[in-house]
Formats: sequence, structure tokens, C-alpha cells
Amino acid sequence: MKPLLTALLATLGSSALAAQQCNRIPDDTQRLACYDELNGKVFAPAPAPAAGVPATAVPASNTAATSSSTSIGTAAAATSSEPAGYGWGRFIKDLKIADESTPKGMGQDPATFAAARRDGQEYASVKAALIWEMSESPFPRDQWFGSRGWGPWVGLSINRNTLVAKRTDTREANVGLSGIVFSINGEKPSFLELGMATRISATYRENKVEGTHSNLFRVESILTSDRFRGGLPYTGPGAWFFAPKFGWQREDIQRAKAGAPSGEYTSAYAIAKLEVYPAKWSERLRMTAMAQRAHDLSTDGGLAKRRETFAKLGLEYLLYSPSSTDPVQPSLALERTTGADLLNGAPKFGQTQLVFKLKVN
Repeated sequence: MKPLLTALLATLGSSALAAQQCNRIPDDTQRLACYDELNGKVFAPAPAPAAGVPATAVPASNTAATSSSTSIGTAAAATSSEPAGYGWGRFIKDLKIADESTPKGMGQDPATFAAARRDGQEYASVKAALIWEMSESPFPRDQWFGSRGWGPWVGLSINRNTLVAKRTDTREANVGLSGIVFSINGEKPSFLELGMATRISATYRENKVEGTHSNLFRVESILTSDRFRGGLPYTGPGAWFFAPKFGWQREDIQRAKAGAPSGEYTSAYAIAKLEVYPAKWSERLRMTAMAQRAHDLSTDGGLAKRRETFAKLGLEYLLYSPSSTDPVQPSLALERTTGADLLNGAPKFGQTQLVFKLKVN
């Protein structure tokens, strides 16, 4: 049984928790060794210098590279305790584009863009976020937070849709902390061999349609297991991955339109996402299905309790090679969406649209 972090990588593709651990290794050689482990390859360090060649000609990082028998956790822990410093170059590399303000290890989806013209009017749908997530944990690696890859992230997002009768127009600013809570692999007995990552975030939201300003606090977790996957994406006959999430959210509506109620919603929710990669048909195809159920546990200020279901089906075609290492990943997708997305402030609607997607990671 491979370490659980390998399962995490397969479960979430490029958004896996294991990849998050590797991403946070600043040393290039150690990071490559970490990726080799995830793919079941044996890392081959650079050959020793020839006779007469000064030892300084070989980068010191090569001598610290992890071997293929080392666990991913150990590879992640090999991060230097003395970081080289955090400059503008690394800051730019740590910027991501996705559909929501969420850290990479929680499973990011591409940002979506669509437009239409009807009766001489322009309509558009945009769901996008700019995210900064520190590429290495700021905590000492001998601490629990450091060894588990915990780190901060900040995001700005927009969710605007004028293609449907019930318009959506929300803007958010987010700040949070995310990382691995626990992972159980073959070295420890567990019938499900589960792993879990969690994000804790605070959000300021402006809903321009409803005229409300809210403060939100959210705790969300994602479970991973070898039982939740089959195959590897873009290879062989195909692959499938299942990612369940659950969370708790508190929304405090501070300001509302005159006559509209304000108060607090305390909600619990669950999300189930399935991804299928039919490589047998095309290595660039991906099919997705997502279902979300949210319940208000309590309310105040005269607010009514809500119980809503939100669902999305999609067929996506990648406009880049799956083997490409380019961080810019565009695609086209046909999507069907129904229900009310309480987590993102979208009212109940139904829509089928062809969208352009973009992810930068």
C-alpha cells in the first residue's frame, strides 16, 4: 500500500494534498525527488564530480536529496530550516487563479467565463478568484503545523451571472489557514485508511444584488482515501476520483437594504464531487459531477431557515497537453447547473452553458 499522500495526489489531481507538500519544498532537487516518489519513480541524484573537479561544482542540494524509499512526509520535512527569503519572484509564483478563493490542497476548480448577446443586450457569467498561497509552510518543520504543511492564503473573488433571470453579483475578500489534519497509511491499521485536510477562513462578502454586506467564518474539511479512487488521470484506460467535503459556516449580515432583515445564519453542509477521466476516448477529456446540500442549523434577526441543494454536471476538454508543466491551463466545458448555492450567495437557478475555463497553479 503506497503512502496515503500518494492517494491524495491521485484523488485530487494537481490539487492533491501530496502535491501541496511537494510544492512547499523550496529546494529544487528535493522537490523533484518528492514528485518522483508520488509517481513511483526512483530518484537519481546527480553523479559525483569527476576527479579534479572541485566539490563546490556540485550543488549542495543534491547531497540532501531524498531517496525513493523515503516517505513523502520525510521528503516534505527535508525543507531547509533556513529559507532563502521570500521575494517578489516567489510571491508571483504563489499567485493562483481558480473559481473560488480556496487553497490548492482543498481541490481548486478552474475559473469560468461565458458571454452571450440577446435582443441587443450583452450578458456575461464570471466566476473567478485570485489566490495567494504561501508555497512553503511558515511554521518550523519540527512543529505540528510545519510538518503538516499548514500555511496562510489570501483570496479575492467575484461571482457574477447576468445570463439568468435571477442575477448573481457577489464580491469576496478571504483570508485563511489550511493544511493536513491527519493521514493514515499502510503503516498504521485503519479499515478505510483515511486522510483529512482542513481550511479555516474568514470572509467579507458584498452581495450587490441583495444589497447586503456580510462577515463569514468557515471551517471545511476534505476526506481522502485509496477507496475513493481508481487509476491515474490521463493514462491507461482511464481513472475516477471521489472527493467528499463537509463544513460549518456562520454568516453575519451586517448591512442590508432598507426593510430587509439582517442577522446570522449558522449552517452545516456536505459536498460530493466525482471526476472521471475517460483516457480511452481522449486524454484531454474530463467529466465532473458535484452535489452540495446545505442546511441552516440556526438563525436570528427574523431570518428564515434554508435547506437547499446545488448540483453541477460538466464535460470538459483541455486546451493544453496533460503532460505539460505549464502553470496556465485553459479548457472548454459544457456545464449544467441547478439549485441554490448558499455557500457562494447564488439564488436558485437552472442553466446550461458553454464556458471557457482557466486555471493557473
